[in-house]
Amino acid sequence: MTASITRKVQESVRKVLLPDVSTKELWSWAMYDFANSGYTTVVITTVFSAYFVGVVAEGKSWATLLFTAAMSLSYLIVMLTMPAIGSYVDANSAKKKVLMLSTLGCVVATAFLSLAGPNTLIIAIVALIVSNFFYCIGESLIASFLPSIARDSAVGRVSGWGWGIGYFGGMITLGLSLWLVFIAESNGISSQSYVPWIMILT
Repeated sequence: MTASITRKVQESVRKVLLPDVSTKELWSWAMYDFANSGYTTVVITTVFSAYFVGVVAEGKSWATLLFTAAMSLSYLIVMLTMPAIGSYVDANSAKKKVLMLSTLGCVVATAFLSLAGPNTLIIAIVALIVSNFFYCIGESLIASFLPSIARDSAVGRVSGWGWGIGYFGGMITLGLSLWLVFIAESNGISSQSYVPWIMILT
């Protein structure tokens, strides 16, 4: 029964992939979203955004505006540089290399967010802008592999698989982060002590 279901799933997957693409390549592509979705879930949407407003910016009235402005500046830099980056990777067949570099950049800059705390506004803003810039570059590059993986008629379906697996990865990272928050706060540990570890986890 299980073998029959597995075979049918494999046959279904083969129908949406280009002839020279293996299911392993599809899985590897989708797992990139699994790995990087924790960034947006934890840094931009939940833990770090709240920490930035409440601790880094010390709850000032302009704290949320500053966080939004930093994100907007990061997106502006992406808009201005992505055409040149795209041209470079196409001309030099360098998608994987630049994807690796953008991933490393996002990881390192996210780790630098662990240094954020009271009186570290500039460090936090710079690390936020840089990490989000590299995250966006990575997202654009991973999406550019899609036409090389899926048949034209199945691009939407395969893209949906990637997004679905990505959300699952984001929820796992968020779940682990909230577990750390719960354990830390249950033991009277301040956010200045546990949020840096959540940034390292992310």
